[in-house]
Amino acid sequence: MTGHLPEVSLFEAAMEGEASPSLDPEVAVHLTTCDRCQRRLQSVREDLATVGTCAGSASPPPALRASILAAVAPGESAEPFPGLARRVGKLFDLDAEATRKVLQDARGDTAWTWTGPVSFFHFTPGPSLAGSAEGGIIRLAPGAVFPGHRHRGDEHGFILSGALREDQSGREAFPGDLVFMPEGSVHTVTCISREPCTFAVLLHGGFPIFQ
Repeated sequence: MTGHLPEVSLFEAAMEGEASPSLDPEVAVHLTTCDRCQRRLQSVREDLATVGTCAGSASPPPALRASILAAVAPGESAEPFPGLARRVGKLFDLDAEATRKVLQDARGDTAWTWTGPVSFFHFTPGPSLAGSAEGGIIRLAPGAVFPGHRHRGDEHGFILSGALREDQSGREAFPGDLVFMPEGSVHTVTCISREPCTFAVLLHGGFPIFQ
């Protein structure tokens, strides 16, 4: 097995347990070696545990429902980038409404300031970050390279869809992964998926200096 487990496999592992004899052996082996999938599995388990607190409600909270729906019925959720909104909101200090707006814009076609193989638009983070950091969404076409640049401050990149490679280290990142680049670092990133790679960036110290 290459890459990372799909949401449906993680959902099955969370429901059945990693030691269950009915779990796909390849999935079980992958979970013993992949830290990223283990972290995502834990997140799915936390979502499922939340269901128990919603027993008296007509339905789970919208964010939880979107996360579960993404796992059991990919493509049927109306939520943009289902299962990731909570972490985006936390990273950028955005409330649920503001997070949804950013993710809807990232999935749509009208908010982009730059368009082409490399597309970009800016947004303002929440109150605790608004004076010290910038937010942005970047979309890379398959095979596209975000040009070399040096960071004026720390950067956190959160993958929403597709996959990319941080070219200086060779690290690969997939939906739900967080890529950290420290102040002063210089790098390029390349979209390595067959679909565009869309990711959110939190920039401290202003926009990077392009080489």
